[in-house]
Amino acid sequence: MPTTTEERAFLLWATGKRSFPNLAPYQGKPPSVRAFYGRGILGRGLIDDPSYRGYGKRLMICPLHGDEKPSMGTFDDRDGLELFKCFGCGKAGTVIDLAYGVQKTNGVRYYPTPAEWVLRACSGNLGIKEYNRFHKWFQTQHNSGYSMPTEEDEELEEFRKRNYERKQEILSGYSEVAEGSYQGEDKRALLQKILMASLYEQEL
Repeated sequence: MPTTTEERAFLLWATGKRSFPNLAPYQGKPPSVRAFYGRGILGRGLIDDPSYRGYGKRLMICPLHGDEKPSMGTFDDRDGLELFKCFGCGKAGTVIDLAYGVQKTNGVRYYPTPAEWVLRACSGNLGIKEYNRFHKWFQTQHNSGYSMPTEEDEELEEFRKRNYERKQEILSGYSEVAEGSYQGEDKRALLQKILMASLYEQEL
């Protein structure tokens, strides 16, 4: 279960990598791979990593396979979002992907969702409160016409095509705004939709 578009947007917002219109900054401790590793994984005694110090770029024991020496590191993607990468098993992803992988590997669901586990480990109840605030804001953006892929949805290629066509419609409207001939919604709402288009493009 890879990180969803909403979860990725939340992580970018919660770590200060991106701000959004009409949404105040995140108030809790930013969720990160290393914070979750220390509090959510080592803190539960799921694995033992004597060399872990919680800072720097030192490699960590990967909890997704029988790692005997540290082989998992972190790096930032093009948006500045911290990801993990194991050079032993080859798995990589966001901190939420890491939580999902640990639950799947151990066959135990510690919280209803991997995202909730991450937030409770990194930020406590405030993290959950902030996620709920973000979720309400994010849902209002669905009026832009974008949709999320589901298990019942069409093939991913169709999903990409649908969102690409919708983005072109939005950008076409923006061109009309620039030319002074746009007759649709207000410019601010249109700019919000263009911002959401860039988020959905991350998943395509």
